[in-house]
Formats: sequence, C-alpha cells, structure tokens
Amino acid sequence: MKENSVTLTNQSRKKWRLSTLLFLLCISIEIYFIVYDVPLFSLSPKQESDLVPVAQLMSQKNTVKSQEVDDLVWETTKENQLLHQKESLLTLEASTAEVAFLDGTGLVLSENSMIELEKIPTGIFHNHSKLVVKLLKGKIYRRKLTAKPTFSDTPPSEVNIQVG
Repeated sequence: MKENSVTLTNQSRKKWRLSTLLFLLCISIEIYFIVYDVPLFSLSPKQESDLVPVAQLMSQKNTVKSQEVDDLVWETTKENQLLHQKESLLTLEASTAEVAFLDGTGLVLSENSMIELEKIPTGIFHNHSKLVVKLLKGKIYRRKLTAKPTFSDTPPSEVNIQVG
C-alpha cells in the first residue's frame, strides 16, 4: 500500500515538473516577443507607401520621441530623421521639435505635444496628395523654414491640421 502511494507521489511530481517547465517556456517566449517587438499577429503589414517619407525632423531640443505605426515602443529621435506615413512624434517636458515638409512649410511642436502624420491620396487618379497632421495633444504652430528638407518626394498639394 505504501509503495502505491509513493508511486502516485512520484507521478504527481513528474506532472508538476512538466507543467512548470511548460509554463516557464511559454513565459520565456512571451518575454522574447515583447522585448524584440516581433509583430507576430500584425493586422496591417507595412505597405510600400508607408516607407515613403512625408516629413523630416529638422531640429529638436531635449527629449523628442517617435513611434511607427503599430509599434509599442517610442524611439529616441535624431535631427534630420525622416518621418513616415502614420508615424507619431512626441515632445516631452521642456522639449520642442521642428518638422519640415517639402513645400517649405514647417511646424514646431511645443513641449508635451504629440502629432501623427498621414498622407492621403487625392485627385481622380490619386496623382496628388494632402498631408494631414493630427494634433493629438499639446500645441503646434507653423513656421517658414530656413533650410529645405533633404528627402525627395512629390510635394503634397496641401497640409491640413486636425485636432483630436
């Protein structure tokens, strides 16, 4: 009788160890996907139009971050960094950012501000486009730029600013 209970205890220990190992393996895989930001179940794969720059970060003061579409992580920006379709830009406390568009217009983001850039095709044959700047938080104002952006693309026919 005692031998049967010992055998049952050993079997339950083996099951417990196996389930613990399986659990730890699942947690390790999840941590890997989070750390390396693997888009395993991405709903919208990046299209070629998303890779075309729509603006350029001309200058920045203090902490400015950018976030690509469907990304969880905010990345630190660099001056002259190209900004793409649906990319968001964020300024933190005591920070500013100057963004340039091809037509020579510029925007300055005040501190604690966030925008999202979107290029929308217009016209019968989608041969023109308009750039929509969504102000999600904070303040922005327009400024005529002293330097032209370095990327080349067809300039948008108009720049619209939306709040919200």
